[in-house]
This record gives sequence, structure tokens and C-alpha cells, in this order.
Amino acid sequence: MAAISSPQDFKVRIVDRISELAQETGGADFRMPIGLFLVLDEANGGNEIAGEVIRRFRFLDSESANVIDFYLAGWRRDPHGGPLVFNLDDFQSFRAALRAHGITAFGGNADLLLFDACRKGGRVLLDFTQVIQVRLDDKRVGEPGSFLQALIGAAEAIRRERTSQHAVYSISDRLGLARAGESLLETILGKWGAFFGADRLSALAIKSAGPAVDLARL
Repeated sequence: MAAISSPQDFKVRIVDRISELAQETGGADFRMPIGLFLVLDEANGGNEIAGEVIRRFRFLDSESANVIDFYLAGWRRDPHGGPLVFNLDDFQSFRAALRAHGITAFGGNADLLLFDACRKGGRVLLDFTQVIQVRLDDKRVGEPGSFLQALIGAAEAIRRERTSQHAVYSISDRLGLARAGESLLETILGKWGAFFGADRLSALAIKSAGPAVDLARL
């Protein structure tokens, strides 16, 4: 889980990650699910739910390593190891970049967006044709820690299954959930629901928010 201060920082990190994995796949095309957190700090209206997500930053980072990539928009790491630092202008620059490509909804506190980053013909795309947007303060979600842990557990379960099924790519520590072909979002959604129960699945849905966008245009 990476704190990213600006859309440019986000683009650099995604390109680096995709380039690293492209070397492992021999330059083949693939897609991988990523999670983007939009979370306010307390001074700008974030409530206890938002605060819990931030407090769990390092734990989520260690738990999700090499399974699914998470990014925290508008926040910076303290170089001296102190608490994460929020910058409203940086956060709003993310919101503007997302709005320009169809992702306009924001719960005003703590949201998680799941969508695919794709390598296609040497280009890097963000696929906004399929997005899962979760408002973490939705009462159907329940306690956000267990909800996010269920997501990581679902991703790990998919990874184990794909390893046993000899998927298109060998599953290494670096490759995570990269996949040739179709998106894994439907599979993640099904596994996620199994972890925390069908009654809470109503908080989740795959929606089309916009087109597949060249990362350079974000």
C-alpha cells in the first residue's frame, strides 16, 4: 500500500509496477486489479472510519504485499517515520483527474475504488469500464478492518487457486494477481462476498464509470 501525493506520483508508480511485471511475463499483455483509497483526514471532515483506514496503513501494506496493490491518494509518508500527512490540494487534484474520466461519486469521507491497470500493446491503461466503488462508512460494510481483511483474503484465495490450476502466468511474489485476458473483478467480488456474507454483498457492485484511459492522460 503506497501513499501517493499526486496523480503524477501515481502514474510513475503504476508504470514502474507494470514495467517490472512485463519483464517477468516476457512483454506480454496483462491486467491486474488495483485499489485506490480516497480518504480525508479529520481536519477536512474525515470521521472515525477514515481515521481507522489511515491507522491501518502499515498493516494493510504488509498484509496485501504481493497480492493486490493499494494506493492512498493525497497522502505522504513522513520521511522521519511519523504519521502520514494529508494535503487537501493534492487530494483534490486526484478528484479532478478522476472526474475528468467519469468517476465523479465520492462519499465525502472514505472510499475505495477497485479497477484494473492494463498493459496493452506496450501502453498502460486504467480500465474505468469496470469499477467497484465502496463507501467504507456504508453501514452495510460494517467494521472496515474486517471488510478490508476479507478483500485481502479473497485475493489470496484467488492467487492460491490460480497457482494450483497452472494459470497463464506462473504466480511469483512479484506477479500478484496479474492476468492475461479478462478482468478478475467479478471473481474478486464473488470471493469477497463469500468471506463476509451475502447480506453485505449489496454494498458492492461492478459499474461502468467511463472508458479505458491511457495512464498518460490521467
